[in-house]
Amino acid sequence: MEMSNLLVNVLLVLFLSIIPVSEVRGAIPYGILIAKLNPALVFVVSTLGNLMIIYPLLATFNNIENFLLKKFRLRQEKGFLEKILSKYFYFTEKARRKVNPYIDRYGVMGLTIYTFIPLPFTGAWTATLAAHILGMKRKTAFLSVGLGVVLASLLVFSMVFLGVSIELFI
Repeated sequence: MEMSNLLVNVLLVLFLSIIPVSEVRGAIPYGILIAKLNPALVFVVSTLGNLMIIYPLLATFNNIENFLLKKFRLRQEKGFLEKILSKYFYFTEKARRKVNPYIDRYGVMGLTIYTFIPLPFTGAWTATLAAHILGMKRKTAFLSVGLGVVLASLLVFSMVFLGVSIELFI
């Protein structure tokens, strides 16, 4: 494979692993089956790409929420946006208080399993949002979602190889 073509395909695998629509569930099959890249390279690039988005997302969600909370509290009049934000803050505060004992007990494994399951809306982006809404500590959320991403990568990688192996015998 030509060097520039290789670089484009590796960057595409990285891009696919970062965006919320595909994550590792789309990046690994693309890299191995379509781009015909080295499977080990695809695994590493897609897993690291999906892992590297977790902490910035956690920080961004927190910063956006803090910004909106400050803006919301400074306004005297309550318009449509303020009413929506009020409901959001009420919901998140209530959810955080209600689930806090369960998060301390089951949160890490629950979020890891949620991230690991290869279904729509169960990847790193959604799990990170859930961790933020439920008030998990950043370090705990990162470790939990990160472990789920690694396990999901292993599962998708295994499924792609199982499919390729079966195809060889047909």
